[in-house]
Amino acid sequence: MKTKNVLIKLLIFSQMVFLASCSDEEQGRESLIGYWEVEEVVSSHGYFYEDGGHDGLDEVVNTNDPGFFEFKDDVVNYSLFRDGTLYQGSSEWFLTVKKERNGFNRNKVFEITIIDLTDFIVEFGDNTRNSEKRAKTMDWLHWPKTEGQNVAIQMFLKKK
Repeated sequence: MKTKNVLIKLLIFSQMVFLASCSDEEQGRESLIGYWEVEEVVSSHGYFYEDGGHDGLDEVVNTNDPGFFEFKDDVVNYSLFRDGTLYQGSSEWFLTVKKERNGFNRNKVFEITIIDLTDFIVEFGDNTRNSEKRAKTMDWLHWPKTEGQNVAIQMFLKKK
């Protein structure tokens, strides 16, 4: 009888853990669906190292109608003007969430991959607990992962 109670408690606990981890990603996906206006794009050009470091960066900032992203269930339509080049199209996308240790805490890190564009770390709203739920603002960051001349991209988006 005790074994049965322990098994039931373990089953309930494992389902709670599974549902909790799924809900973050689901809430993030639900927040993404819709039309997002890009308010600002910052492109940082320079030499990047594999460890995340860099040498002096030259920044190019665009706040003059840089573009939009319109997310649907599996496809995103986008138009983005960055560094004098227009990037536009329609692409599949997906969102992932993982937990990263930060001292004694484990923080959620969201990453969006737009197949025809690139991948970005996403911070929803003020990046506090459950900020992905019904988010109205996002910050995106793409940081080069290979050594050499490259560009880091930061975008600030607002839901319309």
